[in-house]
Amino acid sequence: MLFEPSQSPGPVFLFLLLLRKGIPVPPMESAQIRIVLNGKSREVASGTTIAGLLQKLSLPGTRVAVERNGEIVRKPVYESTGLAEGDSLEIVTFVGGG
Repeated sequence: MLFEPSQSPGPVFLFLLLLRKGIPVPPMESAQIRIVLNGKSREVASGTTIAGLLQKLSLPGTRVAVERNGEIVRKPVYESTGLAEGDSLEIVTFVGGG
């Protein structure tokens, strides 16, 4: 027996079993996390980075400043800085003109 009758198989076990038997498995939906962006609540996919959020918002990474939870985030770490549940972000863009 693969597991005791009092136990239920976990979702990973079932997923692997279906794959092994060649049964098509629908893609799993990515988990969402809630952040606050410029004062407004917003959901983003778990694992989103600051660079990914800027891309989703169609903002160039070169003309913005990002503050995360009260701390300025330096541009070199946009790619490696993941967002977490409850993060508070302020994003400002620079506009040229005269």
